[in-house]
Amino acid sequence: MNAISYQIQDGQLFVSGKQVAMPSKVTKILQVGDILVALVDYTGVIRNIFGVDEAGKILWQIQIQSLLDFGFHRKYFTNIFFSEQGELLADHADGYDCCINPKDGTVEPWLPPGQKSTRPW
Repeated sequence: MNAISYQIQDGQLFVSGKQVAMPSKVTKILQVGDILVALVDYTGVIRNIFGVDEAGKILWQIQIQSLLDFGFHRKYFTNIFFSEQGELLADHADGYDCCINPKDGTVEPWLPPGQKSTRPW
């Protein structure tokens, strides 16, 4: 995996010197393979995680229908991070962790290995 050249300046994302048009200020970036995963400020933004390629093209915006099917109510995320196993995770505004597929932005609820769920899903 080669590091993708990017910068965040005053909340604006630049990839390989090119500004990427995002709907809100970028607050965090993680690189997963050849994709940058960008968390943007959720104020007024629904589905606030994006996948961006090394050319600065937005590949996907996080898909949340599966979470709504599980009974999640809010439609935004507060953080992105990696699990101890290297999975791409996000903190959902409803207080749960979710696993993100970095290839297409699909998401599902996540629990640490060996932990039993007390949740309805």
